[in-house]
Amino acid sequence: MNTTTYSIITLFLCITLSGIGQDLEYGLKNSTQSAKPKTWMHTMSGNMGKVFMVSCLEAIAATGQEENL
Repeated sequence: MNTTTYSIITLFLCITLSGIGQDLEYGLKNSTQSAKPKTWMHTMSGNMGKVFMVSCLEAIAATGQEENL
């Protein structure tokens, strides 16, 4: 194979793979509610301090999972 053939193959792969990344990013940002991960935590018998619990709840809310709280 010569340099021109390698260049054409490389260009084709770059164009093809750039479209895949855009579709993946769109799908992750606009996924349906049923496809989103679920979040939960267990607290029993005072095994978690108030400050840590608040930071966990804030982190869950920051990921957009506040409807699961």
